[in-house]
Amino acid sequence: MKTFFKISLLFNFLLLIAHHASATHLMGGWAGYQYLGLNTVTGNYQYQVTVKVYRYCDDIVGPCGTNGCGTADLDGSIQLGAYTQDVLNPTNPNKVLTASFTIPLSLPTTWVPLPGASNCATAPIVCVEEGIYTMLIELPPSNGGYHLFFERCCRNGQPPTPILNLATPGAAGMTFYAFVPPTFINNSSPTFALPPVPYICVNDTASILNTAFDPDGDVVIYSSVQPFNGYASNINPAPTPPNPYTFPIPLVTYAAGYSATQPFGAGGYASVNAFTGISQYLSPATGNYVVAVELQEYRNNQLIGITRLDIQIIVVACPPNNAPALSSSTSQISYVVNQGNSLCFPITFTDANGDSIFLNAIGTIFSNPPTNPTATITPNPNAGLGTVTSQF
Repeated sequence: MKTFFKISLLFNFLLLIAHHASATHLMGGWAGYQYLGLNTVTGNYQYQVTVKVYRYCDDIVGPCGTNGCGTADLDGSIQLGAYTQDVLNPTNPNKVLTASFTIPLSLPTTWVPLPGASNCATAPIVCVEEGIYTMLIELPPSNGGYHLFFERCCRNGQPPTPILNLATPGAAGMTFYAFVPPTFINNSSPTFALPPVPYICVNDTASILNTAFDPDGDVVIYSSVQPFNGYASNINPAPTPPNPYTFPIPLVTYAAGYSATQPFGAGGYASVNAFTGISQYLSPATGNYVVAVELQEYRNNQLIGITRLDIQIIVVACPPNNAPALSSSTSQISYVVNQGNSLCFPITFTDANGDSIFLNAIGTIFSNPPTNPTATITPNPNAGLGTVTSQF
């Protein structure tokens, strides 16, 4: 019997962030901002802040049926705090609250398909709901910049999808964090392409494209880090921004046998390429696990921005099958193009089993790009039996 695959080539990324309501089931995510410049009327600087929230929603469909699994609806709004970085005392753990913002759920929630990162063609259907919170905010001029925080509890702690590598996932919160550089620096945070909830196959090393697009062309350095917990808890799941906020941000507590370097336990593997953002993961057991990737933006060798992606990895059992492979002639995965120049290269995948392959390219570079003209892939989508070839 033929097995069908969908191979996605990612050329950009979206702002992602996770959030959920009063019970559990946060599934990771991200927050970011776009610099809009000085408001000459108010004297403040404007930023469009966007938070993307993903939650497990099998109270709608899935193994819980119509009775639900203790999940709750996405919040109608979230509380974001902006805290000043004190340039005279940069190591001060107490960050002073400059302003707090109530950001509404501005777009309808949708049920999103999850990306696969391995050779598994039989991943179970999981309901993942996306909520987008966005609002224009204004911040006073600052020579130190601002820390942006949004905190929420809780992560997946109940059957059938508890997180295995955390001590008490049903009481563990998330903190979605971004650092805004001094307001005289024109900087927008990077954005991501896919929901941070991918499937991988058990006992199989999988590559996941956590690559981000930076609209300012800054150098982005990626690193694997321990996820934030914050001060949210199952007792106070949606705390208002405190004043002051005590640094450092509390981290999650791992279950016995797991750590930041071993998020899948003994026999597992996790790494991220510092320059491409491509992560590799291997888990010796099925289940749900959380990891995090931090992005640091550098301009002229100076650190100017920090963001994080909180990721829930779903490890499933996969039938034996060889994944389609990118041919050696198109194995390059990173390109540098000078402004004004063009880029063209072939894309060929082959499948050792001769299965049907479907190739589709996604990303804002095709639909809402920083380039003019837009990027194209011909044809898009494309399909083939055993081999599929396209042209970027």
